[in-house]
Amino acid sequence: LAEIATSEAPAVAAARARRLGFVVLLVAVAIALIFIGRRVGALHIDWRVLAIAVPAFPVAYYAMLDMFGHHFSLSAVPDRKDAMDLLFDFGLLSTSIHILASRVALRGRVVLRDRLAAANALTLCGMFVSILPGGLMWAVFSARSSVALPSPSMILLIPATYIAVACYALATALTLGLEIVIFFARAVDPRTRLRRLERAAARERSRLGPSRKAAANPEAAREKWRTNGDSGLG
Repeated sequence: LAEIATSEAPAVAAARARRLGFVVLLVAVAIALIFIGRRVGALHIDWRVLAIAVPAFPVAYYAMLDMFGHHFSLSAVPDRKDAMDLLFDFGLLSTSIHILASRVALRGRVVLRDRLAAANALTLCGMFVSILPGGLMWAVFSARSSVALPSPSMILLIPATYIAVACYALATALTLGLEIVIFFARAVDPRTRLRRLERAAARERSRLGPSRKAAANPEAAREKWRTNGDSGLG
């Protein structure tokens, strides 16, 4: 086994380097997409939304995995199929937690365009956070980039990371799909359109308030101007 590992070491190192380079390229593309989307208005980086919703899935998933796996050990699992089924159960439960956290984080956003843009940013940033560890596992511990047997903790953590990526993709797809439904439902609702018009009218009245008061009482405006002028001369 040692001879095989020694002979395969150059090919394994080259494969690992290529895959790590590919992961770095994907990270750069994801960061570029975030900046471009924010610049064109398709993404709205709301740090409150991201701080609440993005950690919800990984914190819930890996906390359950840690409690289940005795520090990621397979010794407590009698069968591989049982372990995978349990990991998927954890992923689906974490998916529900992510959807609820996203709903709480997006609550209170009345401007539909900003709400959908915040949901877009949540989807892209969340997928970036979940795919990054999955990409590193693929680059370092896959069959072509490693010949050594992983440690007992990694034997469970590798498939658990892949399952986390799949379930997080499901969670973000459901969250974004729900927000798209809400966007179109409220966009065509006449009551919602009326409330938006009322808010716009209130903002316009607030903006025009001082000028309207001055137009309604020109003598007071002239007196104020004289007072300011006299104080400036003094």
